Amino acid sequence: PVTLHPLEYAGEESAAKRGRLASYLTETRCAGLLITAPDSLCWLLNIRGDDVPCTPFLLAYAVVLQDSSVDIFVHPDKIPAAVRQYWGKAVRIHPPEALQGYVTAWGSNRIQLDATHAPSWFTHHFQMVHEAPDPCQLWKACKNPVEIEGMREAHRRDGVALTRFLHWLDTHIGKEEVTELSA
Repeated sequence: PVTLHPLEYAGEESAAKRGRLASYLTETRCAGLLITAPDSLCWLLNIRGDDVPCTPFLLAYAVVLQDSSVDIFVHPDKIPAAVRQYWGKAVRIHPPEALQGYVTAWGSNRIQLDATHAPSWFTHHFQMVHEAPDPCQLWKACKNPVEIEGMREAHRRDGVALTRFLHWLDTHIGKEEVTELSA
């Protein structure tokens, strides 16, 4: 199941990110944005998943609409009650099997998708496709103050861990056999 990425680490509510995206869609005259990149999806919805080993991603597809609501296609049992409550009615959960019918029902509404991330199936099945980079990629690259402080804290913890390791290495090398595995 997915978990929430707390505001104390994200620095911005999912609703605010979706609102910014809705304004962007209005400007680009697209009815929606198809999100297929797991990192964009997790950033936008302030969630983390466990679908990819050693990477906190949820594998799912989502369509963000001009009213800032989201249709996400994922196994419903992956979304716990706490996450559903955080999203409220703005995020509608659909099983993956419903995706094809959703795309068919989309009709001639214009949808933006990033062809570098989206499977070609989408470009062939949506009638009006606007190919452009995923705006979430740039927005998540521009860190807010909370994310910047989180990065600084991570570097401090990493520095302490590296210093402890180098001290351990310095005190053990020559006194015992130190291999790559034992180090």
